[in-house]
Amino acid sequence: MIIFDTNAINRINPRSPRADIVRALRASGQHRVGIPGTVLEELTAHKAKDYIAQCETAMSALNTLRRMMPWKPAANFEGPQLELEECQEHWRKVYSELFEVVPTSGEAALKALSREALALPPAKQGEKRAEGARDAAIWFTILDFLREYPDEDVHFVTDNTTDFGNGTIYRFPMDEDLGDCAGRLKRLTDFDAVVTAFTAPADGDSAAADAKRYLGSETVAATIGELALASHRGVVGLPGITTTGAPVAWIAWIGPPRTTLLSADKVAGHRIGDEVWYTAETTWLLYGVAAAVGQGVEGVSCAWTVKLLFSVGGDGGQGAPTLLSPEAPSAPDMQDKPTADALAALHKEVLRELVTSRKPGSTVDASRGNRRTGPPDTSLVAAQFDYTSGLADVVRAAVLPKIDYASLFPRIDYASLLPRIDYASLFPETAKAADIAFTTAGRSDLRARSRGDVDAVDESSESVGPDEPEALGENDG
Repeated sequence: MIIFDTNAINRINPRSPRADIVRALRASGQHRVGIPGTVLEELTAHKAKDYIAQCETAMSALNTLRRMMPWKPAANFEGPQLELEECQEHWRKVYSELFEVVPTSGEAALKALSREALALPPAKQGEKRAEGARDAAIWFTILDFLREYPDEDVHFVTDNTTDFGNGTIYRFPMDEDLGDCAGRLKRLTDFDAVVTAFTAPADGDSAAADAKRYLGSETVAATIGELALASHRGVVGLPGITTTGAPVAWIAWIGPPRTTLLSADKVAGHRIGDEVWYTAETTWLLYGVAAAVGQGVEGVSCAWTVKLLFSVGGDGGQGAPTLLSPEAPSAPDMQDKPTADALAALHKEVLRELVTSRKPGSTVDASRGNRRTGPPDTSLVAAQFDYTSGLADVVRAAVLPKIDYASLFPRIDYASLLPRIDYASLFPETAKAADIAFTTAGRSDLRARSRGDVDAVDESSESVGPDEPEALGENDG
């Protein structure tokens, strides 16, 4: 187990080559690389203090600007909000992913406070008061690890020889603290000593050739497509271009995109045991079907720069690459001829596979794998298809299944949901006949009265039936 003190990795950049070596050592499976919980808090505190200082500087600048403004500043002219806990949680997460964290127990913390109160090593008496509780907490954390894992040695990396000793002689009571674990505690002074002790530089030319051969393999290209599918989600407006070269903003891949390597720079290799572990800054050209903003699906191309960690075993075996610091996708530079040629080749490759593997009435899963294993028959493609203008339509037809949307909404007989009511039964025939007769007689009575013919009232009631309307006379209005 390699355990770092704060001074050996103070302000380590998680994207730096040193951090990559830590990842390689851990990924090799041959070494554990960790920090005590106390060191994790110290590293986090250093970042948090920088953050607080920058916020205070920003607020001071804003206050100065506010005083100089001849008008009243807007309501949202408040400046940065200090979010200390969020900052601390972020850096705890970053360092916990980079290192294995060896917990500092409550008992170790209490012992450390007691040791500081006594001003005994690794604590000490300062000018005005005793100090060194955190050093003592680191010390007791290491001792707890040695006792918990009796089969493991510890390589403690620190340049603090004043408090922790030189690694061969320990002052009282540290010598008694170690007891029979003294032979299992080794000392390294800095990070370079770790690199020298646990890695060996890979041969320059052969290492670069091995790395580029690995990155150019179909297996890695397929893995990059899968990683892109998982990584490029939840962000609206990623830049890219369509198959016709028009700019497009997209959201996510429909399936793993096809990929080809554009460049591999800053390749560094370290031999750890029988394996050589590499880091490289790579740029990939991606092409696939993506959900475009406001346009449904489109054939989309983009460039993706990502730093990778990977290994090539002594027997030639290859492992999957690990993403270290992926950047956001960008639109490919079509003014660059290698990029334009590579994209044209990807377009042709996708179209060949879709056409040669598609049967009438069938669909093709264009997201399976990254490349076909056999040479496709390209005669149909060359004879019938334009590689650019028709590609999006072919991809849509091949990738998107034909969905019967009507089947999603079953046909419902809404009439069956309402009971059938016999409204006629509510009005018996006799009642209806009486009502009609009464209505007709009343109408005749009114006409007779309007003419002043009182005697005609009874006649009209007798002579006019319910189904025989009265004829109007010449004086009827």
